[in-house]
Formats: sequence, C-alpha cells, structure tokens
Amino acid sequence: MLLCLLLGAAFHVPLPVDEPIPSSRTAEILDGLREFVTSRPVALAAVAYVLVYSGGNAIFDNVSLHTKDVLGEALPDTVGCRTF
Repeated sequence: MLLCLLLGAAFHVPLPVDEPIPSSRTAEILDGLREFVTSRPVALAAVAYVLVYSGGNAIFDNVSLHTKDVLGEALPDTVGCRTF
C-alpha cells in the first residue's frame, strides 16, 4: 500500500495547452452530451437496442396467438406466472 501511495503521489497530469475554454458550465455539459450521443458505439448500441426490443415484442405477440392450438387450453389459463 505504501508503494501505491508513493506512486500515486508522484503521478502528475499536465494541464492542457491549447484547449478552448467553454463560455459557461451549461455549454460544457451540452458539448460533452453532444460528443457522447454522436459517438459511433453509442449510436450502434441504440440502433441494436431498438431492433431487438421491437422484434422481441412482435415474437411474444405472435407466440401468444397460437397458445390455444399448441396447448389445447384457453388463453386466460396460460397468461402470466402459474405455479405447478
């Protein structure tokens, strides 16, 4: 632990040289949010989530339509959790 303490105390982060200073805190937050939303991994993850979410709901709706044919029971008897 002492070694970690000494190495941590010796660590120095240089100040940015030519970084523009935002005019206000709100502008800084909005710039960071814009950078986050427009990044490629976040955009791809959002598209993948929408595709999986919309496809998953359609699958469950179609499966529930055929419950009576497959199980031979009425739909209200098979909806929700049921203990055996």
